[in-house]
Amino acid sequence: MLRRAITDAFRKLDPRQMVRNPVMFVVEVGSVLATLLWVQAVLGQGEASATFIGMVAFWLWFTVLFANFAEALAEGRGKAQAEALRRTRQTTQAKRLREPRYGAAFELTPSTALRKGDAFLVEPGDVIAADGEVIEGIASVDESAVTGESALNILLAGFTIIILAVCATLLPYSLFSVQASGRGSPIALTVLIALLVCLLPTTIGGLLSAIGIAGMDRLIRRNVIALSGRTVEAAGDVDVLLLS
Repeated sequence: MLRRAITDAFRKLDPRQMVRNPVMFVVEVGSVLATLLWVQAVLGQGEASATFIGMVAFWLWFTVLFANFAEALAEGRGKAQAEALRRTRQTTQAKRLREPRYGAAFELTPSTALRKGDAFLVEPGDVIAADGEVIEGIASVDESAVTGESALNILLAGFTIIILAVCATLLPYSLFSVQASGRGSPIALTVLIALLVCLLPTTIGGLLSAIGIAGMDRLIRRNVIALSGRTVEAAGDVDVLLLS
């Protein structure tokens, strides 16, 4: 799983995938720019020393790859749990009743062989083989599935736009200050990129997907299939679940 997660971490560098996470997409763009500035410095035309720019580029790429690795590792665990749940559904044996009443004789039948109208017995500790209607008895069942996108993603996207606007004004102000005072030097683009990454909620953006997928993984362990990160967010506020 670790080897696959490492491979997926590099494959997720595709901008078409990174753009779904605005914070990490901005960090990736900053990593590319820092790398180009490092190449320029190596050729002797850099705005700062090649060592400084190279270290900034290294840590930016490390941040992006670590976020992708965490997401890929969480996805791998989630997929493994989902596959185990699907296998359970295929191998679950239902106690199909010969007559639709409690106490009637039953025969073990694969859940995939159940048809509409069949009645089966569920006793404490049994895995429910299929969806159905309770016609006799009472039980408590933990089941939920809701959809949607994480509200935290929208908040992070808003913060990213604001911080981008703030950082974009720093270079013109720096150039104007140097020209007006006649001394000093404008802020280096490498420093500006590093400042942008520091101001962005990089940690939350980098681990947001992993946190959501890890939460979905925990729900799957309880045989509850969550289809998105918003499901996990909403599940924390659920006290009573009504099924109809």
